[in-house]
Amino acid sequence: FSFFFSNHKQTMELEQKRSKTMQKEEEAVAVDAEVSTLEAVNEGNSSDNIKGNKKKSKKKSGAQQKKNKAALYQLLHEKRIDMMNTADGNAKILWDFLLTNTPAMGVDERNKLKPTEDHFVVAQCSDRGNKDALPSFCKSLLGVDKQLVNAGKKRPHGAPKLLVVCGSALRCIALRESLKSITDKQIAKLFSKHMKMDQQKAFLESRRLVAAVGTPARVVSLVEAGSLKLHKDCVVVLDASFQDDKKRSLLDLNDIGPALAKLLTTHLLPQQQEDESARKDRCKMAMF
Repeated sequence: FSFFFSNHKQTMELEQKRSKTMQKEEEAVAVDAEVSTLEAVNEGNSSDNIKGNKKKSKKKSGAQQKKNKAALYQLLHEKRIDMMNTADGNAKILWDFLLTNTPAMGVDERNKLKPTEDHFVVAQCSDRGNKDALPSFCKSLLGVDKQLVNAGKKRPHGAPKLLVVCGSALRCIALRESLKSITDKQIAKLFSKHMKMDQQKAFLESRRLVAAVGTPARVVSLVEAGSLKLHKDCVVVLDASFQDDKKRSLLDLNDIGPALAKLLTTHLLPQQQEDESARKDRCKMAMF
């Protein structure tokens, strides 16, 4: 009996040891699982943090690039403003624009169209870009003391004395309202958001104009259609000093550049390559 009891006791002790060992192993496995879970969570958080940091970095980089571009546009704007008070300065501004916006044009072809001071008329203005300063600026250009009077019976239909070219329809509307202070005649609206081209053609072909305001693309289309005529004593004013919220002017807008370049190289500058007697009846340009 004592032998049996001794063996039973040993068996019980072995079972207890085995049970404790299995419990420790299970606890170890549980701990390992918790550690793995924590590591996975930390790794996920770390990955999310990296992605978040990258997004923040991209946003900061994009914002900084915009600030840098705006600063460059502002520096260029200030340089241009100083140059706009002379005909030679206007010619240099326009030449820089053509060098950038006529990549397909050959060097010899472009050089034949190089602007000179003879292309421009100049009026002093201390507040360029301000729409309220445009009326007095235009009167100085045209040599008018009071209002712009009727174009006259001998003037062809669709040939304004004054054409203001702007970078957007909204800017056209603002400047057109401003010009109403110097003429009681109807000012032609030559931009796409107001009237269809057929309506504008009919308007131009039935009226002797004093003034018109338009965007480069629509002006080019109407000139090529023969409805808008740029000759005689017309002055084409480029609204080059007004800046948008990104500090860009008419000369900096990528979507406007090709149309403005075409207006200049096809319809304005070639007129000035003719002989001196013909140039007297050709339009001039000015920068506001």
